Amino acid sequence: MKKFLVVMGGLLVLVIGAALIVPFLVPVETYKAEIEQRTLEATGRKLTIAGPVSFSLLPSLAISARDVSFANAPGAANPNMALLDRLDVRLKLLPLLSGEVAIDSFVLEKASLNLETDRQGRGNWQFDKASTTPAQAQPGARQPQSPAADAGARSPLSELRLGDVRLTNGRINYRDGQSGKSYAADAVNLRLSLADLDHPLQIDGGLTWNGKPVTLGGQLAAPRALLDGKSSALVLGVGSDLVKLNFKGNAANSQPPNGQGTKMDGDVDFAVTNLRALAAWLGQPLTVSGTGLGPLAIKGKLAAVMNQANTASGGPRVSFDDAELSLDAIRAKGSLMADLGGRVPYVKATLATNMLDLNPYLPSPSATSTASAPRVPGNAPSTSAADAAEQGWSSEPLDFSGLRAANADLALKVEGVRIRDIKIGEGALAVALKDGKLAADLSELALYQGQGQGRVTLDGAGNVPAVGLTLKLAGVQAEPLLKDTIGLDRLRGQAGADMQINGAGRSQRELIGALAGKGAFKFENGAIKGVNLAALVRNVSTAFLDAQAGRDQETDFSELSGSFTMDKGVMRNNDLSLLAPLLRVGGAGTVDLPRRHVNYKVTPQIAGTLEGQGGQANAGGVMVPVLIEGPWDALSYKPDLTALLKDPKGALNNLRGILGGQQQQPAPGGTTPPQPANPVDQLRGLFNR
Repeated sequence: MKKFLVVMGGLLVLVIGAALIVPFLVPVETYKAEIEQRTLEATGRKLTIAGPVSFSLLPSLAISARDVSFANAPGAANPNMALLDRLDVRLKLLPLLSGEVAIDSFVLEKASLNLETDRQGRGNWQFDKASTTPAQAQPGARQPQSPAADAGARSPLSELRLGDVRLTNGRINYRDGQSGKSYAADAVNLRLSLADLDHPLQIDGGLTWNGKPVTLGGQLAAPRALLDGKSSALVLGVGSDLVKLNFKGNAANSQPPNGQGTKMDGDVDFAVTNLRALAAWLGQPLTVSGTGLGPLAIKGKLAAVMNQANTASGGPRVSFDDAELSLDAIRAKGSLMADLGGRVPYVKATLATNMLDLNPYLPSPSATSTASAPRVPGNAPSTSAADAAEQGWSSEPLDFSGLRAANADLALKVEGVRIRDIKIGEGALAVALKDGKLAADLSELALYQGQGQGRVTLDGAGNVPAVGLTLKLAGVQAEPLLKDTIGLDRLRGQAGADMQINGAGRSQRELIGALAGKGAFKFENGAIKGVNLAALVRNVSTAFLDAQAGRDQETDFSELSGSFTMDKGVMRNNDLSLLAPLLRVGGAGTVDLPRRHVNYKVTPQIAGTLEGQGGQANAGGVMVPVLIEGPWDALSYKPDLTALLKDPKGALNNLRGILGGQQQQPAPGGTTPPQPANPVDQLRGLFNR
């Protein structure tokens, strides 16, 4: 027994001595050449160690190298995939003798990693051993084994153990070969720990991206299952002052051609403090107009597939079920799918939202916009008044470029929509967005206590934004609708309409000036505010003397209908028909939207006996046309007396019916019997002649 112990002790001394002496006996260049050759055989790429190398066997197999570079894939933008200031590797000896790789320490100091994809989306981290050529192999070097020979070999990764694995003060560069865009992360510090492949892999660390620190953390429950193409539980967390992402679910790695790629499914909680700031931080600044796109939050069941082999784009595909989304004040629930692998992202969603206020996403009205100046009724509009009216439309450039950021098919149920001052009630919208062109079909629309259907198109594909509107309305309250859309509050009633309008322009003012189309309208049980046409005709001698009193008047009607055409923003109507208990009114004229100006003539007709509702519907009467002119927030009304002069005899006969009954009064103490007043004299008195 004593001899046995002596022998074993001697052997131990020899082993220790050899471990201490061999590193000094074997030339360092032998280590370098062997390491470089083995790396070439395993990856098909060249490893270069330009600095000193140290090697030791005890207490563990340790290799330390400085100034290390690892070649990139053929055709890559950067010649090196990795540059290391220092590499320290320590492997436990006893597990290595049994085929296990137990990393005691693996430290990369000041490592610079250059990751990139080519035009086909293939990453430079995907190694192709077959790419090794005889020219790459050094003379006398061992040639790589064939796949058949490797098939029965046991992979060292099958028993991988990680102790102190760190990347300190590193830099990671990423270049997208399909888009040509590049990204970089600095101050990268990561730590990995893994007892073995049957225990969880823990990842902790952080980095700096565009000047902002980001924390990283995660845990992979079953690494061996993931390496075998199976599923493993996964927890991930990313955090910064702009964005927080937490995922809890499962991951699988089933690579093409037999699998779909890397898959993830589980619960996700994603929150952004400000979407515009996040996009700018990520190098993708948003150019959409308005003040919106602030806080964003998404919660739901996530299913994501990366590097798909069975899709047209072959890129990432993300879907949410049972999703809860919020953007600014908008809240939505439903399902969402996004395909991120194409030239632009494609989104498909079915959502139910609260009030959809679009004003934060529209250009702000021009700060120089001013309302048209009031004018004295009866005066012709001045050039300055017309110019001031035009200022009511914004000259700020319209920006539809955001429509080109994605393609989408959306089915929306909304509690309401607000666009500028226009308020739309509950409705259903089907929105299709493709290559900068948006079409929204309104199948159900509650609009100002009525109902409507329509189609809205926005075209941002060209240099000049374009819009189109097809609309059918029934039972809509006209006064609030017209006030909210064009600022006109002179018409009340229940409206129905059928119209098609389109236009294009670089600003709101230019767009309004290019509107063209046609339509028909019908108002029931309403009133024209600001004028009483029946009173104008019945009381010619006083109706136009008190302008303020006229503003408080109304012309009630049971029906008001007509049709219109529109060209260059000017609406023309020639068949206005108003039916009222006391009168019938025809009309023709224009409404100039760019100048916000009205030039219209209405021709009222009432019974010559001054009878109202008891009179005949088609009873003859005096025709006194009324001219309606001016900016629509300061309209003037005046009689067109030229119609009376065309038929003075008929006018006098009709005026006798209107003004008759007024008798001349006898002079005080006189005996002359009273005589009927002369209508001609009354007309002279009316016009001070």
